[in-house]
Amino acid sequence: MPRWTTVFASALLAAAVFALPSVALADLQFTTVPSDQTCPLVGTGTTTCKFTLPAATGATGGVTYSWEFFSDSDDPPPTDPGTAFDFDPDPDTREFTANGRPAYQTAKGWPIRYKAEDDNETITAEFRVKFDGKPLINIPTTGLNPTVGEAVDERLNVSGNGPLTMSGTSIAGYHLPNPGLSTPIDFTSVRGISFRIVAAAPTAPHRAGLRIFGTPEQAGYYQVKLKLYDDNGQFTQRVLEIYVNGVPSFGDAGVPNAVFPIGEYGELVLPPVTLGNGDWTHHVVERCALPSGLDFSDGYPAALKIFGTATSGNVNATFCDITVKDSKIDGYFREDPATIRVCFSVGDGASCEVSFREDASVPNQVWPVDTPITQLVLPKALRSTGTATYSIAGLPDGIVFNDGNRTLSGTPTEVGDFTATYTATDKAGEAGTTDTLTFLIEVDGAPSFPDAGSPTPSSRSARRSRSPSPKPRRATARGTTITPAPGARPCPSPSG
Repeated sequence: MPRWTTVFASALLAAAVFALPSVALADLQFTTVPSDQTCPLVGTGTTTCKFTLPAATGATGGVTYSWEFFSDSDDPPPTDPGTAFDFDPDPDTREFTANGRPAYQTAKGWPIRYKAEDDNETITAEFRVKFDGKPLINIPTTGLNPTVGEAVDERLNVSGNGPLTMSGTSIAGYHLPNPGLSTPIDFTSVRGISFRIVAAAPTAPHRAGLRIFGTPEQAGYYQVKLKLYDDNGQFTQRVLEIYVNGVPSFGDAGVPNAVFPIGEYGELVLPPVTLGNGDWTHHVVERCALPSGLDFSDGYPAALKIFGTATSGNVNATFCDITVKDSKIDGYFREDPATIRVCFSVGDGASCEVSFREDASVPNQVWPVDTPITQLVLPKALRSTGTATYSIAGLPDGIVFNDGNRTLSGTPTEVGDFTATYTATDKAGEAGTTDTLTFLIEVDGAPSFPDAGSPTPSSRSARRSRSPSPKPRRATARGTTITPAPGARPCPSPSG
């Protein structure tokens, strides 16, 4: 065989031997595709679910396994993924552990990226883990404890599979907490309070808040049975306790002054009292001492009153404070008082004077000139022996007072500052008495420039002047400050 033939054959054999390893190599791949997993939840605690992830074949050298949670904007996680999941990376085990809780439920499941890595490459596969259980309502162990008349806006966390809805809620309310099973229900709603499911975000309808809002109107103990449904038709029912603290009140009503003639029966009737906590047996009444022949009725629901026949002795005007207190019950309901002051006289004693409430006032007013005002209702006298009449002085032109309904209306036509004096007069008795309230009225004029050759300031400017001659007006043009000389005529307009 020629020498060149031998050399060529040897070269071909060497090339073939060198190429053999690359032909034998295989790509790294999973034996099976990881499938989505469902972890059925049991109860409201933690449920542990374990499953084995597939192995990878075709590796060069050893294989390392790992996992990561990847972002899914349509279904953000409700907690740290490291809390919900655990993974054993042992190549022989590859055990993935899901620690599920009802609050970890999501609409589409948790997106997981599974990784296998050898010396040359990394491969990934994605799957989801879904916790499947009943919806969850996080109920505060102490319940809610609002007060009548005070705004409430609470939010309880709720969760479940898919969008959440609430229906079938029932309410059993009682005057007193912890009623016996035989106690009849006093209320079937928490008056003034609403319940509404509010989604945490449009992309997360499965995690939401149960909003409890409004202003409670009725004191009492309420058992609210909340029924929450998720998208799978599963539901959870929990009981929320609401303790509405009551505050007794006489309202805003006034009590007319009274005169008890000697030898004649008379009454001074108080406005009905709104109960605080519990029923009337949980309230106490404190009052002043009464003259001979007069007594006090504290029966309920009839109105409280001072009544009787004065037997002897004239009594001058006497103020009497009457206080109703409710009770502190079970640590949730505090004791609150309501006090009303009345005035009476006996026989020919000096009669009580007319008066407004101690905290009565009229806010100061600011009105634009030549513009109709919003009708203003002035306070009513709290006490008067006869029928109180009302008057007012110091109003600007254009404003009218209606003494029948105690209102101001009209259109102010006069610019200036005014001090109004509002008077209530009680003409009972020979002398009669009065009580007054004062407030300020400011009528603003529209800003204007004086006519050329008439530098006289407006009536408002003249009224507010504190010096003999007004300060020069300042005008700005393109950033330059110009001070006109006293008595100078304004510049003509470009069109002039």
